[in-house]
Amino acid sequence: MSRSNNWLRRRSYQRGQTMAELAVSATVLFILLFAIIEMGIVIYYYNMVSSAAREAVRYAIVHPTDTTGIENAAINSAPFLTSSDITVNVSVTDPNDSSKKDARVAISYTYALHIPFLSSITLTLASHSQMLLSQ
Repeated sequence: MSRSNNWLRRRSYQRGQTMAELAVSATVLFILLFAIIEMGIVIYYYNMVSSAAREAVRYAIVHPTDTTGIENAAINSAPFLTSSDITVNVSVTDPNDSSKKDARVAISYTYALHIPFLSSITLTLASHSQMLLSQ
């Protein structure tokens, strides 16, 4: 009978070991899963920042003197981004060549990553777009 008692005792220890291994591996797996989802969100936000820069420069080639309208065009074309975190820089002339009139819009957006159990990391998503002004 002592053999059967030892076998049962070892089997109960193995159950605890299996649960501990599952807890460690599941934690790592879920952190990795949340990181992958968060990187997808970051790529989506970067795509919105790029699109906002393109839309703002399209507005700027038609209305080169309306800087508030250019900034509003950039903010309105990125509806899911927080407008207080968006920085829009507009330049209407090319600094290298005074005869060439270009509209250039640069947009930067600060985004804080939200991955569980990790410290928050802030990313700056930046994009710029440049086009020739309409005559």
